[in-house]
Amino acid sequence: MKKLIPIIVLLLALLLAPAAFARPLEDGGDPCLHPDPTVEPTVEPTCTEAGWGVYTCELCGETWEGEIAPLGHDFGAWTKLNDDEHQRTCSRCPVSEKESHAWDEGKETLAPTCLADGEKTYTCDVCEGTKTEAVPALGHDFGAWTKLDDNEHQRTCSRCETVEKESHAWDGGKETLAPACVTDGEMTFTCPVCNGTKTEPVAPLGHIERVEGAAAPACTTPGSTGKTMCARCGETLKAAETIPALGHDEKTVPGVPATCTATGTSDAVTCLRCGKTLVASEPTPALGHDFTGYLVTKAPTWREEGRETNSCTRCDFSHSRRLPKRTHLAYSACPRGDADLDGTVTAADARYILRLAVDYDDGFDADQVKKADVTESDGVTAADARAALLISVGIDPFTPTLLPGYKFKGYTTKNYILAEKDGVTYVVSNYGYTLIANKTYSLPASYAPGDLTPECRAAFDRLVNGASASGVGLYVVSGYRSYWLQQDLYNRYCAADGKAAADTYSARPGHSEHQTGLAMDVNSLSASFAYTREGIWLANHAHEYGFVIRYGATKQAQTGYVYEPWHIRYLGIDLAKAVYASGLCLEEFFGITSAYS
Repeated sequence: MKKLIPIIVLLLALLLAPAAFARPLEDGGDPCLHPDPTVEPTVEPTCTEAGWGVYTCELCGETWEGEIAPLGHDFGAWTKLNDDEHQRTCSRCPVSEKESHAWDEGKETLAPTCLADGEKTYTCDVCEGTKTEAVPALGHDFGAWTKLDDNEHQRTCSRCETVEKESHAWDGGKETLAPACVTDGEMTFTCPVCNGTKTEPVAPLGHIERVEGAAAPACTTPGSTGKTMCARCGETLKAAETIPALGHDEKTVPGVPATCTATGTSDAVTCLRCGKTLVASEPTPALGHDFTGYLVTKAPTWREEGRETNSCTRCDFSHSRRLPKRTHLAYSACPRGDADLDGTVTAADARYILRLAVDYDDGFDADQVKKADVTESDGVTAADARAALLISVGIDPFTPTLLPGYKFKGYTTKNYILAEKDGVTYVVSNYGYTLIANKTYSLPASYAPGDLTPECRAAFDRLVNGASASGVGLYVVSGYRSYWLQQDLYNRYCAADGKAAADTYSARPGHSEHQTGLAMDVNSLSASFAYTREGIWLANHAHEYGFVIRYGATKQAQTGYVYEPWHIRYLGIDLAKAVYASGLCLEEFFGITSAYS
């Protein structure tokens, strides 16, 4: 219809225009209707606007000017624009026209399956364009559930034979066989989904024990455990057994003790359980006095009489008698330490001297006090008592007493005892026997523990664990060295650097602490180790585990060796802490030297 509208307008314009200019063909004749005039446009018409031109009638030859009607749009065929619209365009101008598709009912071009979508194609009746739409998957058409096994049931799709499985939804079950005391029962479960069933055993109920004929034993009569039976099924589970008689539970009833002068009674014995008297009480005779013999209750002195007393150990009865004043020999007739001036030094003299040391007055005169000052020091002390005791057993009090096998070698400059055993030197102090190996004191080639000593190794393990807890790693790079290994090392250093230089950093054979099994080098043999995290931790904490940095940064004159922040020596915790707190090296602490002779 839209195509016809411009054509109708043009025809009407052509029919009406000539009529306005019609004139007779000749006088008195009918006017010419200009049925098919030609037109020469002066202004071209467009699709939507009129033009202007000169009309000429081919019949009568008359001409006139007039409007030329709009041409109207000349649309082409419809084409698909998208799935919603199609369009057509005028061949003379850029005007386009759009309208919705007139889709048909569509045709299935791909059939859907259970799991995959299908496809349907639609065609527009106007532009003949097409579009497709997905046809949803059909989904499975499962049949009824059937039992597969006791764990699952299954069902199958009628279209694609896909099998689906799932666990049973067992109900609470139903007892189909009751259990007995010792036999199983049976429980049947049904799945409400597939109607399948399964059975499970029900544990036996067990016997209900009941004891008959039990009797408790008494002191002299036996009892019985009784017969054990099942209260449910009546079965005898255990035969009765005899329980032995308990015997009496004896209790001693204390008697009245006899005294020195009065009689008493003995203990009685009764049974706590049955109350029977098992042993009757009987009278006991008086004890009589138990004298100690005469004991000194006040010692006589050289100034006044004493007294001795004979006392009963059981009662307060006693009697005493006097003791004459003590006398002594002349001063010149008695040895040093003879405090009682009786001519010999005994343990009694040591006791007298010890009492004098704590200001106890035994009535000594000036000569006795002078003899009591065994060490000839300023006043009587416990050391004098010790010296007197040693004299009394035949030991020179001025030679220290050492452990068996150790020989006294003298004193250090700090009055510590120097001792020797099997060619090895020790400093004896309140910290024990400390082995010394330096440039002054050597070890024989035969001294060979073979490795770090067990005590040293255990202490080092504790040191490693303590360092590890602080994020520090320590390890041994050189531990025990034998006399012969040290000799080889020292000779090589002498060959490389000369003997004078080697002596500053390497020990001669027999003078190395490594031979003791009590020393080791850790981590790095470089002076820069002192500034590492490990070196700083070791310097600050080694003493807490019984070790010291043996050759300090400022101690070369005392130790004879350059600074070795990596070389540690085990001394034991108490001595290591004392040396660390003193700020001294071991030579300074004990008052010993370290220099080759």
